[in-house]
Amino acid sequence: MSKNYSILYAEDNKDVRENYVLYLENYFDYIYEANDGLEAFDIYRDKKPNVLLLDINMPNMNGLE
Repeated sequence: MSKNYSILYAEDNKDVRENYVLYLENYFDYIYEANDGLEAFDIYRDKKPNVLLLDINMPNMNGLE
């Protein structure tokens, strides 16, 4: 995969999120992290990432909303 893509990764578990971000750095130029659904939605509106990887069960707004 080319590294010319950005990803938004939303996960409320900090340890899990940090581990996945380390892995995703191998494949994406820009990685945006969010702690919950509302933060993810704000980042999405502002940054318009190419890929979304969202936890389904998060506080405030889930990954399906």
